[in-house]
Amino acid sequence: MSASIQAELSTRDMLARTVAPLVAVAASEDAEELCRLNHIPSFTDLIQPFGDMIDKGTHNITSLESISLMLISYRTRLARCANDH
Repeated sequence: MSASIQAELSTRDMLARTVAPLVAVAASEDAEELCRLNHIPSFTDLIQPFGDMIDKGTHNITSLESISLMLISYRTRLARCANDH
């Protein structure tokens, strides 16, 4: 993340980006192969921009302790699952 973007984010927003939910991505071998044929490293890389697009508007999130937080910036982190079959 560039320094100019970091300067614009509040502490709460920076924390939200750091501890964003981690979503596991399990793609078929056909999907992975199609991405590689199109010079995209993986299906996870293909859909990563959609995890970053949730920055519009405000989002209310409730913690496990039932504390409600309003976040202005929000994103998800995507992680590729190993296909061991």
